[in-house]
Amino acid sequence: MTKKKHKNLLTVGEAAKSAGISVRMLKYYEEKRVITPDVRDEKTGYRWYSQDTVSTLEIIRQLAGLGMSTDEMREYFDEKIDVYPTIYRLERQRDSLNALINTLYQRIDRRGAVSITTLPAMTVYRRSLNTTDPKAGHDLLEEMLTYAIHRWGPKPFTQFVMYDARKPKERFYCVPVPEDSRGDELTVLEETRAAVAIHHGPYSGVPAVHKKIIAWAEERDIKLTGESRTIFMEGSPQHKNAQDFIMQIAMPLCPASEK
Repeated sequence: MTKKKHKNLLTVGEAAKSAGISVRMLKYYEEKRVITPDVRDEKTGYRWYSQDTVSTLEIIRQLAGLGMSTDEMREYFDEKIDVYPTIYRLERQRDSLNALINTLYQRIDRRGAVSITTLPAMTVYRRSLNTTDPKAGHDLLEEMLTYAIHRWGPKPFTQFVMYDARKPKERFYCVPVPEDSRGDELTVLEETRAAVAIHHGPYSGVPAVHKKIIAWAEERDIKLTGESRTIFMEGSPQHKNAQDFIMQIAMPLCPASEK
């Protein structure tokens, strides 16, 4: 069986190259019965593929990139799969990716521009500590993180400290935990709008950021609650030089104050 006899068909190598995958992956999808060759020479074992099959391979490559298994792919092409769970998962991935992109922009933005954002609702393990000493706060958070993981399980989180900007010594250190966690030590924080700015530098520079946010809000007739959240993004575990620390300073808005 020769190429001349099948001038409108492609060899294994040609089909794989056209679909943007390796020959090994093409054979793997055959083994998993996601695709079948259009023509197979039983004597030589040569396989030939149509442009329609190549189009299917391109879709398979996209589905694989979305995390779909070969079993799910077969069901997808047989129209037996409920695609909504996949859509929901992809939407969560999209939201996580957007949040990561936003975080990376914040990490490189040293202007400290003030903007308004939504702080998500979350369940937190919270403990009080009446001091502005960063070493004492760091030690408490380290203890809290270990306890939270042992008690409620791991969760991707960024810990933070809450306090009234007018009474900075009365502080509540917070570690987010999985939403379904239960315990008397836990507090549920509602979703809230806040004026935020990124601070690059030592903890001692946070009060200056408070003043900047307050002035920004007053210029726009936006009322703040007075609460402040210092969200630790990168600190002493990542940087030896305090000038390289990164924090998000968030000051929640009073309800209905945003126009």
